[in-house]
Amino acid sequence: MNTSKLKSPYSFLAIIITSLVLVLLTFVYYPKWKKDRTEATISWDVSGYYFYLPSIFIYKDLKKVGFKQKIQDQYSPASSSYQTYTFANGNEVMKYSGGMALIYSPFFGLGHIGAKFMGAPKDGFSKPYQLAIAIQSVLIAILGLLLARLILLRYFTDHVTALALISIALATNYLEYASISGAMTHNYLFTIYTAVILLTIRYYDKPGAGGAITIGALCGLAVLVRPTEMIIVFIPLLWNINLSDWKSRVEHFIKRKQHVAGFLLGAIPVGFIQMAYWQYVTGHWFVYSYEEQGFNWLNPHLIKGLFNTRAGWFVYSPIMALSLIGFYHLWRHKRFLFAAIGIVSFFGMYINFAWDQWTYGGSLGQRALIQLYPVLMFALAAFYEQMLKNKWSKYLLYIIISACLYLMVWWVHQAHLGRYFVPGEVNTKYLANVIGKWHFDRDYYKLLDKTDIYKGVVNNPDRIYQNDFEIGPFEGCVSEGIQSEKGICVSQDAPWSPLISIPTSNRCGDWIRTQVKVYTPEKEWEIWKMGQMVVKFLRGEQVVKDNMIRIHRIMNHGETRTLFIDSDVRNLQLDMIQVQFWNPGSNKKVVIDDLEVFCF
Repeated sequence: MNTSKLKSPYSFLAIIITSLVLVLLTFVYYPKWKKDRTEATISWDVSGYYFYLPSIFIYKDLKKVGFKQKIQDQYSPASSSYQTYTFANGNEVMKYSGGMALIYSPFFGLGHIGAKFMGAPKDGFSKPYQLAIAIQSVLIAILGLLLARLILLRYFTDHVTALALISIALATNYLEYASISGAMTHNYLFTIYTAVILLTIRYYDKPGAGGAITIGALCGLAVLVRPTEMIIVFIPLLWNINLSDWKSRVEHFIKRKQHVAGFLLGAIPVGFIQMAYWQYVTGHWFVYSYEEQGFNWLNPHLIKGLFNTRAGWFVYSPIMALSLIGFYHLWRHKRFLFAAIGIVSFFGMYINFAWDQWTYGGSLGQRALIQLYPVLMFALAAFYEQMLKNKWSKYLLYIIISACLYLMVWWVHQAHLGRYFVPGEVNTKYLANVIGKWHFDRDYYKLLDKTDIYKGVVNNPDRIYQNDFEIGPFEGCVSEGIQSEKGICVSQDAPWSPLISIPTSNRCGDWIRTQVKVYTPEKEWEIWKMGQMVVKFLRGEQVVKDNMIRIHRIMNHGETRTLFIDSDVRNLQLDMIQVQFWNPGSNKKVVIDDLEVFCF
């Protein structure tokens, strides 16, 4: 091990750069603490982790959580009040365990003091509370990177350490979840893992009961944050040994029973906090609070979790594929690290991919793997160590890291101001057309549904159908927003438009464009309720092709614009085109007028 590196300029510079980037993203580029509703710092799952604190310290209502609807009405931290659910005894049970609330509590207190001095509502959700949690989150992230640097410098050169830190912090989805979305569990767990690794290293350098107690408390805290993090105990159990040496490790703990007792003394009281809460609210010591959600242990979503465009790990953080390659080099050159690193990584990935909701709420890649990055960084650094030994492989590595840095910055921008990242819905065709684009064009959203895209210029298309719905058998509505006397409306009460059939007789070219003028008085945000435009192509009575787009996905509130679907009909023998509009259940109506069909 390299323990004498007191001067490490590259890795120190890496810490400065990454810390500055995290701070700028958190407080300048996209300050969530200034945002409202579901874009605020304390929103979605974070609000669920956090609900314990206002329940206990402000409203003093941990059993009924009677303030929940008031917070939902005033702040709308999520689309629904899913932070709790009603138990059989009528009490409200928090969906998420209380580890994050315990960690948030000091800065929640600062937010409460800030609300008092700033004259803001002391309700747990006003701006001072949002700011306090945002500050805490970025400080925790910087602490995690500092600890990661100390760890890596014990085993790798300054150069390798700097590259590994830059890669983890800026070229993976850690960049998002350590800054803008830093209040999520993953950032905090990353730092807990780094702390456990560093304390474990120091424990084996100089074993002591105090170190064992601290490691136990941190392991207990990780489990209190997410129960599946119990795999963290493999770090102190297996660190710095080959699996064939397991007997020596057993002998180590037999000789130091007081250290084992110290570990348990640190871990059990922390874990008991959750059991005490469940007993207080439900009368049961153990409660499964995720209701219908669970794990599919026999069929984990491995391929989807790695490669699917909706949330695939290698799609959003491709540089982490190098960490898996790095396990080979870790085995060859630092085998004493392989047991702990390999086992924690294996079980962490297995648990992550076995979860039913493998997209993790439409996260920017597999966010639940971020807490494994302090472990995986060893394998990544081992790969870098070998690549830097050769001139040409070194330059190739620099190119790969640079490309992944660029991609990650692009992804983070698209998740917020760029808007090309659509959580949980990105498909291959859509990604292939938008990746790397910085100018936003919402017409690409059509590719999230079932449609084709024509990239050329359409000159003098042949119009084969036109209908303004002013006359004929259509039971239309007043065409508000389109400046026409009559149009077709689809609404909650009248979900289907008439089916419009258009004979083609194979007189079209390679493409068909179906175009309408649309007005949306209000925007529908729920994907499954969005109004749809459906185009089907028939040969005889057989549907040989069908396309559709969700209208509200592309339309804004109170907007009128022309929408079209382009369909590639090459090599299709067509007799009929059918066009229909559908409202799947939204209370936001859609007004349609001026339907035209073109061939080109």
